[in-house]
Amino acid sequence: MHSNEDNTSKFRDSIDIIKELYKFFDKTKNVIFLSSFKTCVDKNSKFISGNQKYNFYLDDSMYGKTKILSEKMFIYLCNKFNKRYKILCPSHVIGNESVVKSINNLQIKKILKQKIIFYPDCFISLVNVKNIASYIEDLIDKNHLDNKKIVISDTSIQFQDYIKRIKKNKIYIGLKLNKTILFYIFLFLEKLKKYSLIKKNPIHKSQIAYLKLNPLVDTSYKNKFTIEDAIDSLED
Repeated sequence: MHSNEDNTSKFRDSIDIIKELYKFFDKTKNVIFLSSFKTCVDKNSKFISGNQKYNFYLDDSMYGKTKILSEKMFIYLCNKFNKRYKILCPSHVIGNESVVKSINNLQIKKILKQKIIFYPDCFISLVNVKNIASYIEDLIDKNHLDNKKIVISDTSIQFQDYIKRIKKNKIYIGLKLNKTILFYIFLFLEKLKKYSLIKKNPIHKSQIAYLKLNPLVDTSYKNKFTIEDAIDSLED
């Protein structure tokens, strides 16, 4: 349980953060916000694009919920302070990394080492991190902030094809798990968690909901670097 002092401290921290945000927006002329393609998921569509209306909140993970709430707060502040903005919604970002280790890059490195690979029967949408940096540079140079959001993605491919691109000519055994199998694995793990046999279910309900939808990403931007470039940059 949290004490009243803890709650008071968190409240003060929240107030301080809001004050800093107000100062930032008051001094800033234009703003580029990096969000996620998860904020463009429409359960009634098989495609993800920047003009989609998000309605995935009840099925979403805490990460996805945080992204959409942050995005709404950002738009509110831009409107309040009359700022021009652009919201970038990249898909799964891969490629060169400095200090921060991304989950997507770690997954590539893991696949490179594995001989037996279990993978879902679904599409995965990917973007080279260099393309995001390049797009931001173009936005700044051309000052093209239109108060809209855009999905940044290089490709949507079957997960098994993604593994082939990572492994190239290396020998491995790939075992496909369809949506039904993954759903029952999820339910089984939930039972184990309920009876405290495991602490955490590695499969989240949002992943199951997303797999059922299995959308493709529709994007209008032009990429300069390939997915293969991103994968090659992570090889030892």
